[in-house]
Amino acid sequence: MMTIGYVRINANQNDYDLARQIAILKVYLEEKGWDYKILQDVGKKGNFRHPGLIRLLKLICDQQVQHLVLTNKNKLLGLGADFVLTLCEVFNTQVIILNTIEEDYIQDEITQDLTGVIDLFRSRIGESPNQERQELLRELKNIAHNLTED
Repeated sequence: MMTIGYVRINANQNDYDLARQIAILKVYLEEKGWDYKILQDVGKKGNFRHPGLIRLLKLICDQQVQHLVLTNKNKLLGLGADFVLTLCEVFNTQVIILNTIEEDYIQDEITQDLTGVIDLFRSRIGESPNQERQELLRELKNIAHNLTED
């Protein structure tokens, strides 16, 4: 059984944020005295095919992960974090979340997640002439826009 630290940043974030997350994990894991591996991803929100995440999920499902350590819950998978946490529970992986984050930060993260999902949706439907799809896309954009104004 192993301990995994997982970090993720968006493609538009800088390397400093990634390095900061890794440093936080290393300090915690070394204080615990655990042997560990750190998996990291850089990519677009709404894309769940990050190589580090896929490797993490395989390790969890193979019951090879005793501890999963995160800097914060939203770095795991944004809107899909609860799914991964449930998977950890099913396969007896203890999840340790180091930082509790402020409400404003959570709202920003959710807005970024929603924008990523909208972009993914838009890329899949393209310039579809289907009026219902275009209306749904407009409604999603309005929701995301309203979130950023609050």
